[in-house]
Amino acid sequence: MRHASDLLAELTRAANNLDRRNNVQRKRLVEEAIIAIERLRDRAGVSAKLSASDPAFELQLISAAITIGWATDSRVKMALLAAACEIRELSAVFGSEAEVKVQEEEH
Repeated sequence: MRHASDLLAELTRAANNLDRRNNVQRKRLVEEAIIAIERLRDRAGVSAKLSASDPAFELQLISAAITIGWATDSRVKMALLAAACEIRELSAVFGSEAEVKVQEEEH
């Protein structure tokens, strides 16, 4: 389990240093963000927006695009930053105690 603030920091760092991340790392982060958003929404009792403006929906598209090699750096960067925003907003509901169960990167 990791704190939402740790994930926020990693998403922001990755977005700002995307050239240092390969597609496997990018996809892992995108999928981790999707899981975090879904779990925080469930915990807060917020339903998904199910629209193109929903960061989780955009992340799912980006994940697929990374898999087939169609994700541009700018789209990945914008999706990671949008995910960080969504996670920050959702975690504000729970204060500094916000934790999300996602698999941490193995070192």
